[in-house]
Amino acid sequence: MDTRPTRRRSASVSLGVTAVLVATLSGCSALQEEYDYGGVCVDGQTQLRVDDYRCDDDDGYHRWYYIPTGRLAQPVGERVSGGSFYLPSSSERAYRGGVPSEGGEVSRGGFGGKSESVGG
Repeated sequence: MDTRPTRRRSASVSLGVTAVLVATLSGCSALQEEYDYGGVCVDGQTQLRVDDYRCDDDDGYHRWYYIPTGRLAQPVGERVSGGSFYLPSSSERAYRGGVPSEGGEVSRGGFGGKSESVGG
């Protein structure tokens, strides 16, 4: 017969940790703002999408191009379409950056974009 003491885990501790984790993650999504457009950086002359950091320079050549949420953004290096260099109205909100460089759907949350928003 084995006389070593057995280790028992407390179910209440595991449940408590899980509850705290769920509350924390839920709080993060509740604090995330929703936007109408996602901004990608574009070469103003060629209308090709470039890396977002290029729009930080304010060099006059690169501009933000706003694509409605739910639409597909083109990857870096391709000509942009489906959006505008201007927001339709001052009540529309847009985030700048955070749209994947390989392209894809523009999300409402702007996760990974700059905290700065335009409009609204």
